[in-house]
Amino acid sequence: MKFKRCVLLVFICLGQMSSVAQEQSAKIRGFVYEKSTGEAVPFASIAIYHQGEQKLLTGTTSDLDGMYQIDHLKSGMYQL
Repeated sequence: MKFKRCVLLVFICLGQMSSVAQEQSAKIRGFVYEKSTGEAVPFASIAIYHQGEQKLLTGTTSDLDGMYQIDHLKSGMYQL
């Protein structure tokens, strides 16, 4: 499977923000799938960077169903 064909639909999940007590934290979750077939991409790498920076902040991999979630991020702008 060519990874270039895969589309990471992360823009849907950027609106998942929640506040905890007085400190705001964010959660990013999404679904990775093959654009041409619509099939889930298991174990795809998801990397999170601060907007405009090259240093890796955190990351994860998608599960068997192509789903992923990253919790406990400070509210802000991120690049996936």
